[in-house]
Amino acid sequence: KYMHLLYLELQVPLDAMTVGLEGIKTASLARIEPSQHALVMPYFDHLIDRLKSFAPIMNEAQTLRMLLSHNFDLADQKVPALSRDAFTQLFIDGFASHPDIKCRQVDNPHWIVEIVCLANSCTPQQIGNLCAQILSQSRLNSLGEVDFDILILGGIKTTPATSDHPDALQPNQWGVDVVETKSGERFLRSIDWDNTIASKSTDSIFKIELLISNP
Repeated sequence: KYMHLLYLELQVPLDAMTVGLEGIKTASLARIEPSQHALVMPYFDHLIDRLKSFAPIMNEAQTLRMLLSHNFDLADQKVPALSRDAFTQLFIDGFASHPDIKCRQVDNPHWIVEIVCLANSCTPQQIGNLCAQILSQSRLNSLGEVDFDILILGGIKTTPATSDHPDALQPNQWGVDVVETKSGERFLRSIDWDNTIASKSTDSIFKIELLISNP
């Protein structure tokens, strides 16, 4: 558990962590007498071997990864669109009270925010609910009186990745569309949501609807 939490806190791929340890080992050996190498090397080798042995359990089945996009479907100028940075920051701030959930901005033309947590600590639906609450509270705090809907539409990726970039959505990870719209019902009809999900299993999709109208 603690190794999982360390991994989530650092947000560094395990391969990179291993390379980093090997680099520290090389640099350290260069700074001590050759006669001391045999004393120091086993400590580094033990750490590196333990890290490599940890890699198989840090797989997709035990780590929940979600990528958020933002669909701003509001023409009302009273509600400003959010920049990528602002959209990211509100979730970083919102999840600050959940140390087991990590957020960061991703380098991707469609996806904006990455959310990572232990799969056994929360469900995609729970994360979706938290996202809706965080966004609605942020809008209420900044605007006061609001009158629109928030949708959190999630689906697990079952097709091959379109890119090997680390910020791309990979199979068995969740793509989540965060929607701000005047009418959630109208928006769902416009994307033919019911027909889109008709052939999908219930554990591969979720929908969160939050009415934050406050006339």
